[in-house]
Amino acid sequence: MSLVGGDFSLFPSPYGNVAISQADALAISHVLTEANRFEKTFAVPSAGIHPGMVPQLLADFGDNLVINAGGGIFGHPDGPIQGVQAFRAAIDASVRQVSLAEAAQEFQRLRRAIEQCNWTSRLALVFETLRNYCIRDTRSSKPSWYCYRCLRNQAFP
Repeated sequence: MSLVGGDFSLFPSPYGNVAISQADALAISHVLTEANRFEKTFAVPSAGIHPGMVPQLLADFGDNLVINAGGGIFGHPDGPIQGVQAFRAAIDASVRQVSLAEAAQEFQRLRRAIEQCNWTSRLALVFETLRNYCIRDTRSSKPSWYCYRCLRNQAFP
């Protein structure tokens, strides 16, 4: 990438709604950051990134990455300034190898972000479960207005 002027490369993370497999994401990151005669290109895994993901990001991609934190910043329950502060606290704690649970005791903004992310993760799990369950009346050939699968397949006349 750096041969053609790319300083960083944005690609779907393995964590969000538009995720690619973890193996694919790590392979992309490896190609971008491998040693060669050119400057390395920063990996930018994107989608599903929130302050609670920082330790996982560093474990998966190392510290030679750009944390694409847009939704995690603007989704903070107290606003974007607090979202930035929560990310900063998460990064500082992770670099110092302090658990986020421990850091959240000291930094309220990080604690609020983690609480929201945990709630959002649980809600996403509920929606994923519902998405895979069709409530269509099996005695009828009519699709259900409440079934994600029926709606997605545009099964309605």
